[in-house]
Amino acid sequence: MTLADVLQEILQRLGPEGDTVLAWEQVRRWPKGAIEALQETGWVAPTAAATMVECSGCEENCFKPVHVLPARNGQPAWAYVACDEPPAMGRVKIHLSRLRQWQVTDAQLARWLTGALGLKGKPEWDQASGVFTLGNLQGKKRLGALKLDSAAPVSLKVSGHSLPLSEVVNFEGNHPIIDRAAILGMVDLPPVSESAGRYQSSTARRDARKLDTQAMHERWRKAYRILARKHQDKSDVWCSLQIAKNENPLGRSAETIRKHMKK
Repeated sequence: MTLADVLQEILQRLGPEGDTVLAWEQVRRWPKGAIEALQETGWVAPTAAATMVECSGCEENCFKPVHVLPARNGQPAWAYVACDEPPAMGRVKIHLSRLRQWQVTDAQLARWLTGALGLKGKPEWDQASGVFTLGNLQGKKRLGALKLDSAAPVSLKVSGHSLPLSEVVNFEGNHPIIDRAAILGMVDLPPVSESAGRYQSSTARRDARKLDTQAMHERWRKAYRILARKHQDKSDVWCSLQIAKNENPLGRSAETIRKHMKK
């Protein structure tokens, strides 16, 4: 996996609400040092520890609630899952690092872009469109108001023109850098009238993403009903793990699936 793959994964995971949580199971596939560098630059931020993990006690790899015992009597804190599925492994120890999670939001990306481009002020979010105005950027010929639109694909926009963020972000070592020249080139292009139809198109894409998410949740619910009928002795977490393996092209976690499959 390359850093370009990491970038695509982050941008694709931004949901209709403009945020997502990255679990240790996903981040551990990234190049060494990538998560630390992205955390340092503000792309990702630590968030609450996972409350459920995939048990490694046997080949079933069930998804189970995790219990954390605090440090006491000179002994370090440790975590475990309680395996009650055949062959009933009992307490299966879980390394605490596996509980780590990180959050990424379009607001975090907007703040990073503002700093990377040396723009003044804070990004301003428009609730109606979901677009961030980052600030005014001076090109050689024109001054333009640069915006970040998290509707797929996540893009930078100015004067009616658009560039996918994945095309203007590169890496030096593990740190993301911005292709300022490409963005300034877009600023200097003759403005295109941003008519109501163009605005509606952006809003329509956002609405379409929400409909796609709703359809995905409905697929999870349908799969859950089938599994629950066929395997009445299995728990909800077992069902969510099966759905994560078979009905999950976007790589959502089993815990996320469990939260939505019965609503």
